[in-house]
Amino acid sequence: PEAVRRATAGRFAAVADLIAAGSMEFPLPGSGRTGRRFAALRAVAEEDLSLARLVEGHVDAVAILAELGGPAPAPGQRWGVWAAEPPGAGLTAVRTAEGWLLSGVKQY
Repeated sequence: PEAVRRATAGRFAAVADLIAAGSMEFPLPGSGRTGRRFAALRAVAEEDLSLARLVEGHVDAVAILAELGGPAPAPGQRWGVWAAEPPGAGLTAVRTAEGWLLSGVKQY
C-alpha cells in the first residue's frame, strides 16, 4: 500500500542521510572490513528487509563511485545499483513496433 511505500521511502532517506553524515558506517569493499559492512547491512535488514534492499543498492553505488574515483553522492541524493545476475539466460528486452517486449526471468 501507499502508506507502507512512503514510510519505507522516509526511512531510506533517513538512513542515507546517516550514511552521508558518517553516523552509519558501511566500509568499502576491499577495505578489510567486510564483516563490518555485512553487519551494518544485517542490522538494517533486521528492522526492515525492504529498506535493506534500498540501502544495499545505495551503498553499493557509493562503493562503485569510490572505486572509480568519482564524487560521493551529494547531500539528498539517493543512488542505487543492482547488477548481480545468476547463471542462465536472464531477462531480455527487444524493441518491437508496439513497444518493448520483455522475456525471460529477472531474479532478485
